[in-house]
Formats: sequence, structure tokens, C-alpha cells
Amino acid sequence: VFLEPKNIHCFKKQSNDLHAFSLSILPAKFMSFLSAFGFTPIYGKVYTCRNREIIKEIQHLPSAHSSMQPFLINAVVGGLLSEIIKNNELQLDNAPQPLLSAIEKFQQPQYISGGVKTLSDLSGYSRMHLCRLIEKHYKKTPVSFILDIRMKLAAEYLLNTTYSVEKIASSVGFLSISHFYAAFKNYYGCTPKQYRQTKSSLRPPI
Repeated sequence: VFLEPKNIHCFKKQSNDLHAFSLSILPAKFMSFLSAFGFTPIYGKVYTCRNREIIKEIQHLPSAHSSMQPFLINAVVGGLLSEIIKNNELQLDNAPQPLLSAIEKFQQPQYISGGVKTLSDLSGYSRMHLCRLIEKHYKKTPVSFILDIRMKLAAEYLLNTTYSVEKIASSVGFLSISHFYAAFKNYYGCTPKQYRQTKSSLRPPI
């Protein structure tokens, strides 16, 4: 649930299995995140995050006395927004099934380096009709939407594999490593290596 600074709120515990976390970030920093992700939250609405690793990261954030805390909080917020957008935008129930199937296929290695034409071919829609559908259901241009898919895949590879950054770049459709670095930093606010190191440092010891 997103709350604005002016909001007054309280939490009434409903069961012993329910835990609440309050994560605060400066408004200006948060707005820069929203701008980077192209996301406009509805304040007070409940959003879904199915990634348990992010919850563990929040639980193990260092205290305010740590010089690393602001950077780590930024990484967690970026991860939360990415997960929320993936769960609530890339899986819209009202999007037509051919489009949803095409998006799923597009993430496979043999298609991910393609562009709007590849997505159009996979869906069976004309390029013009595909563009209209993406703008209607996802509020993005097709090029921006494809970048979202590639960046989210890249983040998953960084977090869940030991692949080199070069291999990840090629796996998500980038022919130039410098282009991948620039796109990733513009999207997440840090380099791929910083993203991987930050996420690894947030994981609790086994």
C-alpha cells in the first residue's frame, strides 16, 4: 500500500501470521523512481508482491546508523516497484490472450532480441493493432514495453544466476555491452554489477 507523507494511518493486526513493514523514502527520490519505471500508483490501493526474497531483504536492512542504508533502501524500493509492475501490469486479465501468449513467448531466447515486429508476428496482430493494444492495456509505447521485459529479465538473471554481465546482456537481446549498461543504469539507477552486489548483500545468511 502506497501512502503519501500527509496521510495519517494505523495498522490493526489481524492474525499472528501477519507482519507489517513500513518503508519510508524521501518524496523527491520516490518520484524519481516512479518516473524511471513509468508507474503511477493509486494511493491506498493494495498491490501484490509475490517475491519472498524482497520481504527478506526488508527484514534484514541495516539500521539508520549504517552508511549503506540509503543505498540499500533504494535498491529494495526499485525491486518492489519492479515486482509490483510485473504482477499488476504484465499479467492483466483483461488483455487479449493472443497478446499475453506473445509476451510470454517473446521472453524466450530465440525471440528476445527481436523488436516490435517480432512481437507482432508472435501475436498474429498487425503492427498498428499491436501498438494500440499495448498502449491501451499497459499505458506504454511498444518500444518502452519491450525494454521493460528485457530489464526485468536481466534483473532476474542477476539475482538468480551466476551468469556474467556479458552473458546476461546477450540473453536479454543486447548486442552491445555498453548499450546494456547504459539502459540498465537508466532503468534501475545503478549498474548491473552494483545491482547484483546490493541484492546479494541484503540476503540473510543461510
